[in-house]
Amino acid sequence: MSLLPDLPSVHLNILNSINDAVIVRNLNGNMIFVNTAACKLFGFESDELVNRDFAILVPPSKVQEEKRLVENILWGENVSNYETERIDKHGSTLIISASISAFKDPEGKTIGITSVIRNITEEKKSEGKFQALLESAPDAMVITNRFGQIVLVNAQTEKLFGYERTELIGKEVEILIPMPYRGGHPEHRKTYMEEPRIREMGAGLELYALRKDKTEFPVEISLSPLHFEEGIFVSAAIRDISNQKKAALELRDYASKLEFTNRELEQFAYVASHDLQEPLRNITNYAQLLEDTVEETLSADAKYFLNVITTSTERMKVLINQLLSFSRIGRNREPQEVDCVQVLNEVITDIADRIKENNATIKGDDLPVVKANYIEIKQLFQNLIGNAIKFRKKEIDPVIIINSRELENEWEFSVSDNGIGIKEEYLNKIFLIFQRLHSQDEYPGTGIGLATCKKIVESNEGKIWVTSTPGEGTTFYFTLPKIN
Repeated sequence: MSLLPDLPSVHLNILNSINDAVIVRNLNGNMIFVNTAACKLFGFESDELVNRDFAILVPPSKVQEEKRLVENILWGENVSNYETERIDKHGSTLIISASISAFKDPEGKTIGITSVIRNITEEKKSEGKFQALLESAPDAMVITNRFGQIVLVNAQTEKLFGYERTELIGKEVEILIPMPYRGGHPEHRKTYMEEPRIREMGAGLELYALRKDKTEFPVEISLSPLHFEEGIFVSAAIRDISNQKKAALELRDYASKLEFTNRELEQFAYVASHDLQEPLRNITNYAQLLEDTVEETLSADAKYFLNVITTSTERMKVLINQLLSFSRIGRNREPQEVDCVQVLNEVITDIADRIKENNATIKGDDLPVVKANYIEIKQLFQNLIGNAIKFRKKEIDPVIIINSRELENEWEFSVSDNGIGIKEEYLNKIFLIFQRLHSQDEYPGTGIGLATCKKIVESNEGKIWVTSTPGEGTTFYFTLPKIN
């Protein structure tokens, strides 16, 4: 239905065929024409709108704004893409974009106002969700158009760069780039827009950004293209990595100092072992010479004292050699493929006498091949099996079972025995160097064996732990990486 004067029917048909809502109102505010799309948008029949006040479509909160807009139109202003709110027949609020202009008769006299209206409610909802997502991002988010102009930023951007949003919107993104890099950036933008894709910016390079106060700071930047009706936009996620850079420098400095300290310790261990071995040899030799020279005149106590001296000296030699070996674990390593079945067989051969003497049984089949230092892995198995034999129950023959199971990125080994077990309060202490739970007379040793096992496993990028039940037995677990 229409009250438009002298408008050919063909024009009315055209207006009714377009998708946008078209409403014409006279100078009194009454609607004199509504097209089919307008009826559909607002939920009215045409005769429910024509000759009715346009105000029925305007929310109360927008009435004054609408009056000012009408005044501006009558003064000759044309308004495009004006975003505001309207209400439909059911009272629901619609967000619309309108182009509004004066409607004139053939003589050019203004007789009304024409509004071309598009419903953008869903677009605004999506935009709101997008904005909420943007604001929740942990990084600064800067979105630019194809010309490199900033169109959207989040709160993290304000916080990171020290700008208000209004100071950034519409500016070229180079405002956030230090001067030495600013000149070449437009060309980089152009290259990116030729083949936009998700990628890290400046891969392999150190990137810096510029705050409002002109301070520079290191950043990581991820770029993503955003496809909209208006064209391609670029989203840049910017992360301040000042703390990471500082930590990396401190770590490199620490590693350098640690390497220097390790070299000093290795040199000290070598010199100490060499210098200590010489007086120990003298003690042993002269004790033996004294015993041979005056053996017939020595009392039983004197012979006992000499024997203690000789035995203690030999223990000291063993201890020094083990300390030297311990200090060298992880140094000058040459990882290779190590067949653990072969390692186990060699260990069994090497300690065959101890196995026979203790009537021990060792079971271990289907062990994997790992990448590690062969000598270290052999020492690891030998120490764990040797411990299992040493800490046996006197009345029961020792049984040691070696198993493995495949995990996602590593192999997990277990070495189980039926020995005396370990009390729970000692489980966290046994891997400490020189930590002994028994007297030397009861179970001889240096207290270095399990500390050596721990260092070997960790040097081969694994971990080691233990479970035990006193009186029933102990299981040592350790992991070694798979071969890639």
